[in-house]
Amino acid sequence: MRSSCPEEKEDEIVKRPGLSRPSLRADEGQATLEFVLLIPVIIIAILVVSQSGQMVYRKNILQQAAREGVRVVSTTNSNKMAIQAVIKVCGSKEGAAPDIIIQPGNEGERRLGDIVTISLIDTSSHGALWSIISATVGKKIFLKGESSMRMECQ
Repeated sequence: MRSSCPEEKEDEIVKRPGLSRPSLRADEGQATLEFVLLIPVIIIAILVVSQSGQMVYRKNILQQAAREGVRVVSTTNSNKMAIQAVIKVCGSKEGAAPDIIIQPGNEGERRLGDIVTISLIDTSSHGALWSIISATVGKKIFLKGESSMRMECQ
């Protein structure tokens, strides 16, 4: 049996005297709290994905630079021109050039049909996240690109 008293309505928001807003129930702030606690996790996930993408991009650049450098060595037998080609592909920023290893290193040792290999090692900083990971693990993170080709000229 239903009561006809207005004080006993279940769906009505209770107003307190002197307040301009209705009072909040205990569970109405839960969504805000969950959002505040979840935001740092979301930001860290976005940063990890972003930094990983930059690392993959840099690795692809190193691989392309190694291919271009070994192509120049195999067609011209010039270490100097190969180094210039690698630096051109990697970018002209200071400190952006990787360590370049050409094997065999002496231009006079290479003969027609020999295999020439260029290895590029990038030890520069890869962003704050990877610096933190490197410090935590205790090992330096580096990227490597390598390519080989047969000599086409002497």
